[in-house]
Amino acid sequence: MPVIDTESGKFEYKGRKLSREDISDMEYDKFLKTNRQVGQFTDNIRRGISNYEVGYTGRMKDYKESDHPDLLFNDEENQAIIYNSKKIEVEPGFFKKHAEDGKMFIILINFNPDTMTGDDKSEMRFWIEDSRKVLADNTITEDLKLKTLPPRHFWVWDEDKCVLLMGCKIVQIYSNKKNPFYIGIIVQKAEYDNGK
Repeated sequence: MPVIDTESGKFEYKGRKLSREDISDMEYDKFLKTNRQVGQFTDNIRRGISNYEVGYTGRMKDYKESDHPDLLFNDEENQAIIYNSKKIEVEPGFFKKHAEDGKMFIILINFNPDTMTGDDKSEMRFWIEDSRKVLADNTITEDLKLKTLPPRHFWVWDEDKCVLLMGCKIVQIYSNKKNPFYIGIIVQKAEYDNGK
């Protein structure tokens, strides 16, 4: 991961000094190397086509703790239903598989707000709002929107392994009053987190 020097504002990555533009270009290059599924998803977003049924909410009433991976946000465990890009709930081994293939992928996450701390709710609201502003900005190109979206990291316990979901960016917002933290995200990379 690039590390920023707060004095100079430059990033250091593998012994090289990089500007913010260099980091954005690296991230965008990685995006361009993704599989067709991610490309199709983002193309549809650009054209205003929903990949999912209108009104589909993935309600939390269906939540059974034993059926879902544990998802950590800010090191706090949160209940969430996680779907793949075809809106099918992920099964055990889903994140392990993606950690092994190293490709970008898309998931939908519907967090249960009743299990989130006040701080987590606030951070999630800020992340969603910041992403919404970028997605709605018609003065910048779609490519720049993708570069500009604010990233977050998540940890997921999948079976017996902790998987770090890196560079997650919100590309679709499904939130409503009943499901205030329901988002579609691109995960830049998943890898095993040996520190957890």
